[in-house]
Amino acid sequence: MFTLLVNSRLNQHKATGISVYIRELYGALLPLTTEKEKVTFFQPPHQPELGVTKTAALWPGPLGAPVFDMFQTGFQVAAEQATIVHGTSYVLPTLVNPHVRLAVSVHDLHFVREPEAYPRHFQEYFSRTTAHSVKRADVIFAISEHTKRDIVEIYHIPEERVVVTPLAAARRLPSRSTFRPWSAFRARSPCNRATRRRRRSARCSDRQCSDPTTPRGTRTCCP
Repeated sequence: MFTLLVNSRLNQHKATGISVYIRELYGALLPLTTEKEKVTFFQPPHQPELGVTKTAALWPGPLGAPVFDMFQTGFQVAAEQATIVHGTSYVLPTLVNPHVRLAVSVHDLHFVREPEAYPRHFQEYFSRTTAHSVKRADVIFAISEHTKRDIVEIYHIPEERVVVTPLAAARRLPSRSTFRPWSAFRARSPCNRATRRRRRSARCSDRQCSDPTTPRGTRTCCP
């Protein structure tokens, strides 16, 4: 008999990409389990439950999610005597028995390829934890061949440890009302903010200032 513990912290009410990934993946796998196979989900309270679910409160503040993923999940692994752990979003717990098998899902490595597009704390946290997790994992699930190539190239992981699990369309597609308008996405996009900061700090190269009497050599970026 084996026990699989799934970090389902991101299985939230809102339809984000990773929450849909968790629900669709285990919504399909749970009916296939046998009496000798136990699956337990671990997440904060007041979130949708997929099956047998254990909960623990997030610490307040920005450290809540990292502490949950790296430490609280590790304590739950010991409590459940889990034999397999699945980190569904880049991060594996740090304190686990060496006999526990580890699996981690990596969705993309854009924060490594384009670090300037993300806030510094976000980029540094995921860069460090992803590197640590993929080097410890027994198997790594990549959602595309492109992501697999990035994992192998950046972290020097043997190809046989990376399994590509392509994404498919959900059984029920979300309605049009669940999508935000593109203008709202652009306004909150870290990449968009970073681009605006770079343009504000650079000299005006692709647009003219409103005052035509200003000498060209002294023009700076318009506000």
